[in-house]
Amino acid sequence: MYRYMRSVKKNKFSRHGVLKSAKAALNDINQKQSMHTRSPFGLFALLPREMRFRIFGFTPLSDLGQLSLTSRLLTDEVVNYIHSKDALPAIVPNIQFRSEQESSELFINAKTEYCWNHFKDLGWEDDEKFKAYLAIKGASCLDDRIRQVLRSPPGSQPWYERYIRVFCREIFLDKASDHTERGFWLCKILKPWPLVFQARLIYILYGPVNDENGTVAWNVLQSCPTYFGVEDAELMDLADALKILHVYCDSKDWNEDDFISVFEELTGTPSDWCLENIAKLLKLCGESVCFEVLGNKAMNGRVHELSYLGYHLGQVLGQDDMMYGKGNGIQCFSNTMRQVLAVMPSSKDQAALTSSLFNVWEENILSLGEGLQEDLDVTTPEEQEQ
Repeated sequence: MYRYMRSVKKNKFSRHGVLKSAKAALNDINQKQSMHTRSPFGLFALLPREMRFRIFGFTPLSDLGQLSLTSRLLTDEVVNYIHSKDALPAIVPNIQFRSEQESSELFINAKTEYCWNHFKDLGWEDDEKFKAYLAIKGASCLDDRIRQVLRSPPGSQPWYERYIRVFCREIFLDKASDHTERGFWLCKILKPWPLVFQARLIYILYGPVNDENGTVAWNVLQSCPTYFGVEDAELMDLADALKILHVYCDSKDWNEDDFISVFEELTGTPSDWCLENIAKLLKLCGESVCFEVLGNKAMNGRVHELSYLGYHLGQVLGQDDMMYGKGNGIQCFSNTMRQVLAVMPSSKDQAALTSSLFNVWEENILSLGEGLQEDLDVTTPEEQEQ
C-alpha cells in the first residue's frame, strides 16, 4: 500500500512538472513571437535569410515594393534580395526568343530574334514625385535661398540666383522625360509663392543670362538692340516654359487667370519690357498663348496697348517671312487679330481697335519715312551721286 501511494504521488508530481515545463515553453514561444512581431522584421525575424529570399521569390513585385515601405530593415533586406542571384528569375524573367526567316534585298536567309511581350512601363506617381521634391528641397535649403532672392531687388543676389537656376534645372526640370513631367515640376516650384514672385522665379529659371559669368541678365529685355527686338535665342527658354505652363500643367494647380497674371508680371520684370521683345516672346510662344494674351487685353478694353503690341507682332512675324521665305507669318497675324476681334464685346470696340491699329501702322510708316529723309539730308552731294 505504501509503495502504491508513493508511486501515485510520484506520477502526480511528474505530470505537474511536464505541464509546468510545457506552459513555460509555450510562454517562451509567445514572448519570442511577440518580440519578433514588435521588431522591424516582424515575423520574418523567425526565418533565416535564405528562407526569406525564397518567400520573396513567390511574392509579386508590387507587393514586394509595398513590403519594403514598412521599415528600414525590410527595405535593406529587399534591396539585398534584388541584388542576389535568387531575384533574377523574378526581376528578369526568361525571355522567349522567336526566330523568323524573311527574304529581302538586304537580308537574305537571315534570322531575326524578337523579344516578345517583355516590356514594362516604368515611372512613378505624382504623389511620389512630390514627396521626393519635398525631401530634396528640405535637404538643400532651397526654399530659404529662394526666399532670400525674392525679398531682394532683382540682380542684388546674382550667385544665389544662379544657384537656384542651376539647381532646379539640373535636378528637376531638364531631367524630365516629357513636357507633362516638366510642367509638374515647374508648378511645384512656382505654386508656393505669390504671382509676382512666380514671374520673377520664371525669369530666374529661364531668362537670358550673361555670357561672361552665367548670372541672370535682368536689363536685357528693357532695351531693344534692333528694330525687331532681341535674338530669338534670348527668349526661347522663356517661351518654352510659358507654353508648358499653358498647355501641360494640371488645371487644379494652374488656370488661365494665373497664366495671364504671371505673363503680365513677367513682361514687367524688373521694369517694363519694350514692345518689340514682348511681341517676339508671343511669337515664340505660338498662336494659342498669343491669342490668350491678346484676347485678355481686348476683353478688358486695353485697345491702345493692344494696337501697339499688335503692330510690333506683325513686324516680328513679317521679319520671319522675309528671312525664311515661309510666307505664313502675316497670315498667322491676320488670323490672330480676327480671333481677337471676335472676342470683343461690341462692334464699337471692334471698330475702335481696327482704327487704332491702322493709326499706329500709319504713324510708324511715316516715322520710318522721316528717318530715311534725315539720313539723306546728312549725306553729302558726292555720296548721293555715288
